[in-house]
Amino acid sequence: MSEQVTVGGHRLTRGPDAWTSTIDIGGPGTPMAVTTVDFSIVHVDDCGQSILEQPTAAQLAAVEFFVEHQSQLVCQMLKAIRCFLQRLASENWFMDDEFEVPTTDDELLEVMTLYSVTVNIDATDGIAWIGVGGGCDWDEEHGLGISLWRDLVLDVGRADVAFSAPDGGWNVREHLSEADQQRRDSVLAELLRDREQFEQQSWEQHQASLPDSVKLAQAIAMRDTDAAKQLLEAGVNLNDMPPPYGPAIFMAMEYQDPQIVREFLAAGARVDVCNELGQTPLEYAEQVMRLQQMANQTRAGMPGALESMMSEMGMDEELSLLSDDDLDDIEDQGVRDLLRSASDSLKGVYEKLAGGTAAMSEGAAPEQVAYYENVEREANEMLDHWSQIVAILRSAT
Repeated sequence: MSEQVTVGGHRLTRGPDAWTSTIDIGGPGTPMAVTTVDFSIVHVDDCGQSILEQPTAAQLAAVEFFVEHQSQLVCQMLKAIRCFLQRLASENWFMDDEFEVPTTDDELLEVMTLYSVTVNIDATDGIAWIGVGGGCDWDEEHGLGISLWRDLVLDVGRADVAFSAPDGGWNVREHLSEADQQRRDSVLAELLRDREQFEQQSWEQHQASLPDSVKLAQAIAMRDTDAAKQLLEAGVNLNDMPPPYGPAIFMAMEYQDPQIVREFLAAGARVDVCNELGQTPLEYAEQVMRLQQMANQTRAGMPGALESMMSEMGMDEELSLLSDDDLDDIEDQGVRDLLRSASDSLKGVYEKLAGGTAAMSEGAAPEQVAYYENVEREANEMLDHWSQIVAILRSAT
């Protein structure tokens, strides 16, 4: 296992997730001043398991290409980011009405910064893709992310674009020529295909490593009767659940399906057990049913239903808002007006929630009303499921 590697003239030290160092980007040939950013080469999979003893040939090739062409890549990234912002503006995406889309690279660099370069594991045609992360004024919460492959900007978006497998979801392509658009689409398709194959292999390995009792529980839940029968005939005990899975009957209730609970009980799942909170299966199911009943009563606008549900969940029964006297004591008028507006808004939201679906639907768009009605219909079905589960456990206890 390589604790240190030297790539493209940079010495990186192995950490929990990646080999790390720093690298300079920008400078001559770019509108960006020389900027030192975090530099990492990933060695873990999506589950956080280290799968590389040393960087792959594809990762090394990606680093060498990036180092050699970084000035060109910086210019292409800035161009792609400006195209991305123009698209957001055309879709009225910006929350800040005063934000003006930069029209030059210099203006853009005043509202953003780059701070990381990450060489990922996934690759195509012998070169891994690279994620570049940064911060930006237009979305301070979610940040900025760019994905690169060789000389192509594959995508621009929020910070996760720099570390999630590229899928072109933001579809930023206006900055590319027609030929490069075709190349981009081809690269994305190859990366997606390889990613699907890798995920399938990882899933199969994970499934194979599960304890037999967990395999049996999954077979019952998925109605795989042949697999369940084979495991039961082999003497697998559904109750031999190792940490952190917990008792089998609680796993059954996670599916919120009465039939699955029945099948777990038929396979021998014990009910004289407790979860990590000390609840028996029946106590847990009754609590969930009560919460579901309270939620449904809240949607129906029943007086006191919201307060009862908040109390059951361990929350304050009354919404704590600033009183008029509290607000009057604030000397700064701007702060006082801002807090008064926020307090009034929160009070209005609380009153709508307490008023149920009818209050929420008042004045809402038709599609929003349809959404509320669908939520109410699904909630009624879920209450019916938990009522059945409680009845089943009462009979089994």
